[in-house]
Formats: sequence, C-alpha cells, structure tokens
Amino acid sequence: MGQRNRQWNDRDNYRKDFRRDGRRYGGRYDDRRNQIREASVEVGDDWVLLEEIPFSTLAKCRMDNVPEGETVRECGSLEYYDKGSERISCKMEKPLKRFEHRAFHYVTTIEDPVIEELASESTGTVYATSTILALLMASTRTAYPWDIVVQRANDMLFLGKRDGSQIDLQTVNETAQDQPKEEKNASPEEKINTVRHLAIEATQINQNFSQAMLIEGDRYKFPNANPFITEGQEEASVSVKVGDEASELCGLRVDVFGTTWTGGIPIPEMEAGQ
Repeated sequence: MGQRNRQWNDRDNYRKDFRRDGRRYGGRYDDRRNQIREASVEVGDDWVLLEEIPFSTLAKCRMDNVPEGETVRECGSLEYYDKGSERISCKMEKPLKRFEHRAFHYVTTIEDPVIEELASESTGTVYATSTILALLMASTRTAYPWDIVVQRANDMLFLGKRDGSQIDLQTVNETAQDQPKEEKNASPEEKINTVRHLAIEATQINQNFSQAMLIEGDRYKFPNANPFITEGQEEASVSVKVGDEASELCGLRVDVFGTTWTGGIPIPEMEAGQ
C-alpha cells in the first residue's frame, strides 16, 4: 500500500510539473522570447507612452468585409519565368548565379516617388510599403526587435522605416528554438553566424534567386518606367505595383512575369526557402 501511494504521489508531482497546455515547466520552450536583444531604437526617458497593445490582443484583431483592392499604378519591367527551373532537384543541381550588376532598391515609404506623387494628389490617407504591412501582419510571431516610423501630413499617415533599419532583411531562424546570437555576444569565430550577418547573406541569396529563375532577355514592360533606376544602372527584374484598398495605398514589389495559356500574369515576389 505504501509503495502504491508513492507511485501515485510521483504521478501527481509529474502532472504538476506540466502546464495546462502540456509543456513542462522549466523547459526550453519559448526561451527565445526571454532572450535580451539589442533594441532597434533607443527609447528616451522623455518619451510618452501613448498606447500599448499586447500581442495577445493584436492576434485577435480582424477586419470583415474588406473591399477588393485596385491597382493604381504599375512601373518597371519584368523578365519571364523559366519553367525549366522547376526541374532543379538534388540530382539535377544548378549553381546559384550572382547578379551583382543588377540594382535592387529598398526605400522607405516617403522616399518612394510614386507614393509621393499619389499623396500630392490625395489619392489615399494611409501609405505604406508591402514590407511594412507584412511586418505588421506577422508581428505576433516576431522575436527580433523592430520599429516603424509613423509620420502625419495633414490628414495622411505614412508608415515608414528608420535609417539603418533591418526591416528589409530576411531573418534567419527567428522563430527557431536555437536562435543566432547577437554580434556583441559572439566570439570572433561565431560572428559570421550572428543575426545581422545571416540576414544579409539570406537577403543576397534571395535577390540572386529571384533573378536566377528568369529567362534573361525579353521583358514585359509596364506603362511606367521604374522610378528608382538612374542612368547607367541595369534594372533588376522588379516592378512596383501601387494598390488602393479603401483609403490605404500600398507599394508592392513584383519580381517575375509568368506566362499562361491565356496570357501573362504577374507573380508576386519570389524567395528562396529558409
């Protein structure tokens, strides 16, 4: 009887060692949330907190009856998608080519000449790039620090990024259990695998990947020229689509033009798997 009681006590203690969701207390689950990382912006002591929104509240936000978006402006040109790239496999390898001669541009919202022109015509009231909107939509899953800059001009809002921001970089293992180290916490041998170095490497890989999947030569040209290309630069296969949804305007990047039996359809930004 005494042995049986000890067995039940051990079982009770084992149960108490778990949370209601089935994960053990003191385990490594969600340790990534507790890591202290360098802030993306230095918060001053004189800053006034206007609103604080917990991720749990943000995750419940939704909007019903969203009107269908409308394309307001299309700029740039796109090369055609190479369907032969779909045959690439472990047995049919293809080295990733570098496209260092092609220009890629990552600008904040207020520096986008197309958005600037549309704002001068009062086309919308809220302006942002697709990168910033994607960040806000996925914010409840973020583990690395980030911030955006909100600027008001009359009755218009511009959601932008700060100089030196890493918003446009591809994160690596951000939601993994074993996250990369910050550079200040890494040894000289580990610096190549720190957060920023891996993000820069991943971004460069995705840039090259987006161009390697295309047929070089013929391009589908949109009605307006790429506003970011200067004389002497070779344009990457990138177009800018500015969409209008209700009173919000968003700049979307498109990297490839895909052909179908009935014609061509723009394919949104292509990225290598991580």
